[in-house]
Amino acid sequence: MPKINIAILHGIGKNEIGYADDLIKGIEKEFKAYLKEISGRPDDGAPKLNFRPIVWDDILGGNQGKLKVILERQSKQRKRKTFAGLLTALGLVPILGLFLFSQMIFRYPWVTAGLLLIAVYVCYRFGFKSYHFLRTTVASEFVMDIIGYLNKDAKAMIQERIKDELKIIDGDKGTVTFIAHSLGTVIASDFIYDRQEEKDFGNFQLGNFFTMGSPIALFALRWGADAFNKPIRVDNPNGCWINILDKDDPIAYPLKDLNKEYNDVVLADKEINV
Repeated sequence: MPKINIAILHGIGKNEIGYADDLIKGIEKEFKAYLKEISGRPDDGAPKLNFRPIVWDDILGGNQGKLKVILERQSKQRKRKTFAGLLTALGLVPILGLFLFSQMIFRYPWVTAGLLLIAVYVCYRFGFKSYHFLRTTVASEFVMDIIGYLNKDAKAMIQERIKDELKIIDGDKGTVTFIAHSLGTVIASDFIYDRQEEKDFGNFQLGNFFTMGSPIALFALRWGADAFNKPIRVDNPNGCWINILDKDDPIAYPLKDLNKEYNDVVLADKEINV
């Protein structure tokens, strides 16, 4: 039975083995439904989908973990200082002002003043939690993925990981379809480009490329859109590159509009709502 090799690369943030299980189940379900629609037989003689989800985040995770500890410690210190400042700000004069305001407007001034103080405290409490999340989790697990990947040694280690994983499904001996998300689309694109240029990975060929929530267009800022003119190519004459994005995703952008070269190689920028 023929097989279709499919490599999956996750995006930014911490990911572990099994992260693509739901995606794989969904693809297999739709694939069987499509085969049944066109042939009436969902399995008989159909190609086997041979998935290989690849985890790369652990290569960057060591430094991220150390950074997160430092950021959390700093954030806790800042929280204590901020709370002390809040108590100072809510001194006698502001409280007296709230009391006089409530006397004029409301029937129950003490209750009103108390509710206002509670509201301020709640806003501080939950606002700081959001701030703490942005300063620690987002910085260490998301932004640092992008910065860390730009390190040449980290990029080389990730590419070696992809090579090793593809060898398990004989990806060095034939055609591979890539499905990638977020920063994983940049990693996959770099890997494919380097293999196509250096020809150092057996008979590897790109069958299809599906990018989801891709920031590839943002990376064009390093050289400018006109100079960013050497996209990867799909080796399979029947294959395609489809770029899937949500218009509300802040880092996902269309690719066909970048320049003529990307317009020629990307079949479609497909907008969805998730």
